[in-house]
Amino acid sequence: MAASDVITKRTKWAEEIARDKGVVLSYQHLDTDDASAIAEAIGLSITLEYFSFGNGTIDSAAFPIIVASFPRCASLQKLKFWCNHIDNARVAALALVLPQCEALKELVLCNTSMGEEGAIALSLVLPSCRALRRLNLSRNDIGFRGAAALAKALEQCSKIDWVALGNCSVGDEGAVALTAALPLCLSLRELYLFNNDITDVGVKAIMKSVLAHKWLKVLYLDDNHLMSSEWRRACFSLSRHLNSTTPCAFSMLSIQLQDSFHVPRGLVRALLFDMWSIGRLRAIAALDVL
Repeated sequence: MAASDVITKRTKWAEEIARDKGVVLSYQHLDTDDASAIAEAIGLSITLEYFSFGNGTIDSAAFPIIVASFPRCASLQKLKFWCNHIDNARVAALALVLPQCEALKELVLCNTSMGEEGAIALSLVLPSCRALRRLNLSRNDIGFRGAAALAKALEQCSKIDWVALGNCSVGDEGAVALTAALPLCLSLRELYLFNNDITDVGVKAIMKSVLAHKWLKVLYLDDNHLMSSEWRRACFSLSRHLNSTTPCAFSMLSIQLQDSFHVPRGLVRALLFDMWSIGRLRAIAALDVL
């Protein structure tokens, strides 16, 4: 690429960042020249707040160039990679710079080809991301080992209040590990575990743990393999807890139930009525089964 073209690209990205306070890339392929121009603009910016890259491709040599620029931007608050190929090696490279992004509040790595090794690498640095509040790793095959590693990390994260691990193949073992960490995750308010092959074994552990968590507000368990018998016992256990003199674990609870659960509608009505009547339920996402 000619030097004049490189200068033009750098000027373009610098102007866009100054105008929009962010970089949004979608359906693009980035080579090293693109990456160098973007990285230079990011490094010089004092206003950049977000970087988003989705539905695109990036050369192997270009990815580290962009990643290395993130710590140089003190104002970066949101970092999103979605629907692209960010494999374990690239996640590990990204993880190395995340603790240096001191203003980072939201991290999204959604549907990126990350596996359990990438999740483990990420878990090692999450406690050092002091400002991080939202974490979305949905639609990655992190498995139960990745989920267990993240659970340990979340115990040490003092500000994370929103976690999405939907469609991550965590299974019962991963769900047990995650929910076992809940009592120590004092800042966590919302947890999304949809479509994770969680069965009766997992939901029993989940309900036991969430009842001990006094801060969780939203729990999503839709599209899991829950049979009516175990779900019924878990719901009744939750209902009895809500009606007891014990302080309630939830200030707000949102459970999304779908027909695939085969939950008796009368049971759902009774549970929701119990929760609503004592003022513990503020959001209902189960209207489709009423």
